[in-house]
Amino acid sequence: MTSLESAALTIEEGIDFILSHFQEPIWPRTIFTPKEKQLLVYDKEEALAIFKKANLLNCRINAYPGYTEFGGVNRQAPNFIFIDLDLSHFNCRDTLDKTLSSVLKNIDENFRGAYPTVIWSGNGYHIYLPI
Repeated sequence: MTSLESAALTIEEGIDFILSHFQEPIWPRTIFTPKEKQLLVYDKEEALAIFKKANLLNCRINAYPGYTEFGGVNRQAPNFIFIDLDLSHFNCRDTLDKTLSSVLKNIDENFRGAYPTVIWSGNGYHIYLPI
């Protein structure tokens, strides 16, 4: 297996991990790359091909499916909570970490033991909580 194939497996696993947070229907879904901006795709393979074309830099998957049913408005009920804790809004990393602990405690108390995915971006924490 080449290093590119190994990297592709890791990328696919990452996409699968992110998609595991979402409820059906998974596709179609909007993705983002700096070059393509917002683009509606219809399956994981299409998203992966576009992400590779963007050199896997700054690629994102929308948390909600891209369907509309009434006058062009996406009427899906909220089923996913995003919380961003950006380091630039805190005076130091220690304060940011204490805030993260407090937010996770509140989630645990208010969502009956749910534990979200927490991702460190290099500039802060991104908390993903499917509901």
